[in-house]
Amino acid sequence: ISADAEFDEKKLKNPSLALNAGLQGLKISREHGLKAQEAQLLCSLADAYGSVGEFAHANDCLDDSRLMVGKIRLPYETSRMWLSLGRLYQTQNMGEMAADAFTHALKQAEQIQARGVQIQVHQLLADVYRQMDQYQNALAHYEHYHELKQQIFTEDAETRIQNLEVVYQVDSVKREAEEEQNKVVSLQQEIEERARM
Repeated sequence: ISADAEFDEKKLKNPSLALNAGLQGLKISREHGLKAQEAQLLCSLADAYGSVGEFAHANDCLDDSRLMVGKIRLPYETSRMWLSLGRLYQTQNMGEMAADAFTHALKQAEQIQARGVQIQVHQLLADVYRQMDQYQNALAHYEHYHELKQQIFTEDAETRIQNLEVVYQVDSVKREAEEEQNKVVSLQQEIEERARM
């Protein structure tokens, strides 16, 4: 399990434990020069700080993340940073700013074709717009959310079917090869028996 995934799991159950794990992971990432991991952990720390109302710490983490992703061009982490910033604004009931940050996250996610992030952002935008009584925008993002989920489900199902077809074809070829091998062995035995007679 990655440090960031472990941190996210702990964050859901116990924010203080999550903060400690996140800070330890951040220290390790910095010691080993793992910039992408560091940027991800900073975003996760911002989420955790925001969830316990420590908005100044959350902003500090996001500022550090923003500087890092701007310097070394980490596209996935950039979308994640905007996503965390939007969550922070949403937690503070700053709907317009949250929607703006989520829109930046969505644009970045679309550029890098990170459909998982796109799904998440569309759902968050639907929630924010609903909270701001902008129901048409909320509905549009809710529809995009479900459309993307359906596309991914359909593509996953098609991939599984294609994989099964390939497995079946490989098994068929193996069976045919075994049958041919058995015929060859049979013919060789028959030739040897006739030669002995």
